[in-house]
Amino acid sequence: MLSEKIIEERLYVEKISQEVKDVRAQMKKDNLITLSVRWSSAAAILLFSFFSIYLVQLNTRSIIEEKCYTNYTRSSQSENEKDPPRLEVALQQINSENYEEAVKTLNGLPESDHKDWFLLNANLGLEDFDQVDQLMGKIQNDEEHLYFDQIDNYLLYDIYLLKIKRKIFN
Repeated sequence: MLSEKIIEERLYVEKISQEVKDVRAQMKKDNLITLSVRWSSAAAILLFSFFSIYLVQLNTRSIIEEKCYTNYTRSSQSENEKDPPRLEVALQQINSENYEEAVKTLNGLPESDHKDWFLLNANLGLEDFDQVDQLMGKIQNDEEHLYFDQIDNYLLYDIYLLKIKRKIFN
């Protein structure tokens, strides 16, 4: 039979072994927590960096260039186009970044979907965000508007970021 001393030694060894296992498990857990904090920090830094780069390169010109290939330039519809040359002149002024003249030209035209869209782009170029918001609301509230689908989440997000950028840097 086993003597009491051997039994005590085995119990002691078992107890020490269990403590070592517990310490190892705790070390693994702490290591995983540290590792996850590092990865989370790296991900947050990358997201912030990409957001900062996007915000720095974002300007009204890039948004206008992206959105200014319009229904007017690709459609043959003649909805309220009694004076298409003036619309074309306004489009050329927007493309040449002469936004104030484009707004003046467009204000003299009769109401049309094209006029709304060109005014939106011209006011975006002028960074007149109150007028931009008003025109976007007008376009978004009319599902029959030719440019209803042009106002998507990306455009709204970019304009929101431009407003923030303007507040930060001005």
